[in-house]
Amino acid sequence: MMIELILKNLLYVILFLSISMSVGFGVLRFLRFKVEKSYGGAFKIFLIGFFLIVTLFALVKSRGATVLLGFVLIGVFLWWDNRVSRQTVFAERTQGDMTTFFLLKRLLELSIVSLAVIVYRTAFMDTGGYFIEHVYNDYIFYGKLSKYLLETGIENAEFDYIFFDHNVVPYHYVDIWINSLLIYVTRQNAVELMILSSYTIGIVGIWLGLIALLETWFGVTYYSKIIALFLLFATGIFWGAIISIPFLQSADVFAKHSVNYSKLFPIYWMVILVILLYRESNTFRSKFIVSILLALPIINVSSAPGVFLVLFLFFVNELFRKGFLKWEIALKAIIIVLFIAIFYKTGQSDAGGDWSFDYHEYTSATYIKTFINVVGGTVIQVFLLYLPIFLVLLFTARQYGFKKVRDVLLTLGVTFFAFVIPWGLFHRNANSVQLFSNTMIPFITCFLIAIGCDIVKSVNNKMYRNSILAAMLLLPVIGLLKDVTERKALANSVSVTESSVQECVEFFSAKVKKPVGVFFSSDTNWATKALPFGALDMKLQQFVNRDSFHTISLSILDIPLDSSSIHFANEKEQIKNALFYRYLEKQPSYSPENIATLQQKFIKDFNIEYVLTNYNYSLPDDKKRYLEPLYDAPAINLKVYSVIRGKL
Repeated sequence: MMIELILKNLLYVILFLSISMSVGFGVLRFLRFKVEKSYGGAFKIFLIGFFLIVTLFALVKSRGATVLLGFVLIGVFLWWDNRVSRQTVFAERTQGDMTTFFLLKRLLELSIVSLAVIVYRTAFMDTGGYFIEHVYNDYIFYGKLSKYLLETGIENAEFDYIFFDHNVVPYHYVDIWINSLLIYVTRQNAVELMILSSYTIGIVGIWLGLIALLETWFGVTYYSKIIALFLLFATGIFWGAIISIPFLQSADVFAKHSVNYSKLFPIYWMVILVILLYRESNTFRSKFIVSILLALPIINVSSAPGVFLVLFLFFVNELFRKGFLKWEIALKAIIIVLFIAIFYKTGQSDAGGDWSFDYHEYTSATYIKTFINVVGGTVIQVFLLYLPIFLVLLFTARQYGFKKVRDVLLTLGVTFFAFVIPWGLFHRNANSVQLFSNTMIPFITCFLIAIGCDIVKSVNNKMYRNSILAAMLLLPVIGLLKDVTERKALANSVSVTESSVQECVEFFSAKVKKPVGVFFSSDTNWATKALPFGALDMKLQQFVNRDSFHTISLSILDIPLDSSSIHFANEKEQIKNALFYRYLEKQPSYSPENIATLQQKFIKDFNIEYVLTNYNYSLPDDKKRYLEPLYDAPAINLKVYSVIRGKL
């Protein structure tokens, strides 16, 4: 079974990589663009094919109501950049140098790396058991969302299978639409495809990009390909648990790499592409770089505040240095800002909590203190996470060049503050950390890899050069060892197998007619407040392969809220946007005293066939009358009840 799991997902990955390469190369040949015969050229061809395929699929399935429509604008920008500069990101517009045979060899390498990634992910998993992943619940959520996108075409993460809310909600959809495409083609389980196929495509794309980076400094050897594999685990060194400083222990949030935080793979791709473009001797490279940076808010809307702030600072710098700003660069930024604003403003539902701006609260002493703590604490955390690289910069400053060191620190500093300030401003929202982490984790990782390569190439002293190489490899080696240790610990803590929940799986896979159900929960942890992230069906999604399998919380008003918490407004807003709360607001008889009656009415109105509860939930007498126990699944903390229609 395990071998079959590995081989079928490897086949899906190879087929998609092959089609992406073919589409990208075919389009460029049709346009008569010259593509360099290099790993950089292969990387760009792959990206073009990937985004063309995924964007077209999203446009068709959403009937045009997708934020990926913005990639059409990015394509126009790149066409305009090429037309104005009479150059292309790839080279002169003539017959190409890239050959099919060269791409086939790269495809073979990508297939081998894909196999390694899939085997690594499954190595810690017992046959028939759960996938062992650090953010497993996140992957289930993304898998469910990819099914929802495919079934409804609506970019909305609320899983509204009742009212089918057509409003679009900001989120990261590129990495989810690729999974929707794979589900559409293969009809396999969404969670399995997300972890073993979609994210494998993303990771091997990063590997190809890292090879392209190393190629620009050292060429390509077997050693560089192996080093690039290790660099997939490159991240900061998490010191907090060692030195036991309380505020440093939260730095683990930023000690992520591409393998255990795979949803960020499109951002890694764009950061690598920007570095590659910067390395090319193209006098018009700033235009191309701006166009690529403007793709980031479309890929992941959380990057929008930081990207726009970076570009604003770039525009200010251009005005001070040159006294003028090229109008087309500013116009591109304005167009993307307007596109995102109009797209999400037109019929938008809530964006996931409290993102409002309150002048009086933002000028209060408590707010300012928290803002300073967020910014200052993050500076210290990131510095310690990447301490080996900063020490290398310090000890090689004379040989590398003080001006280069200054430029490196200035680039890091400006980018860092451009992304940490939005987080600090919106710290009341529990998701606001992603305004910083989603872009800065890939940026710092790829940027410091590039700087390390540049230092190694620039320094003549052999001892210094070897020390730099050791420091560069220290981060990914520690990242890999930490990842293996954590996966082993997770594997030892998981005792759930498909056989232990077999009866439940059979019920939801075939016996129940309507897969949308409801749940009652007595849990009051953070997950129950992050609806629908806390839906009880999440524990069965890996084993049940069925459309519209989802449960709706009818216990949202039982969740205790702390009015003194900085997340109070955010949590209150999420409850108000919950599906059952919206149902209650439409009921003339709604009052806090008759919630139980309206819960029963909801079940009757929408022909609900089953109810889930957590295992320790004590079923009230009024619900015992119309619910019949079916299955107990203590291994996953669940009980399943069927609804007795005649007693509703």
